[in-house]
Amino acid sequence: MQTTENIVIQGKPIFKADVLIACTSLLKKGGSETKGKPVGTFFILFLYVSICKRLIQLIE
Repeated sequence: MQTTENIVIQGKPIFKADVLIACTSLLKKGGSETKGKPVGTFFILFLYVSICKRLIQLIE
């Protein structure tokens, strides 16, 4: 999941978009699979910037 988060965070200044989507997965054995993250695991992360800005305002 950390890799997926990093893709979205680092993509924000590159794409200058309000909506960003990143996907990663474990497709075959020999990667970073564990019992809690077996082969076939798929991560998808959506970032909608205006919602994040509003959440930050609420927290502050």
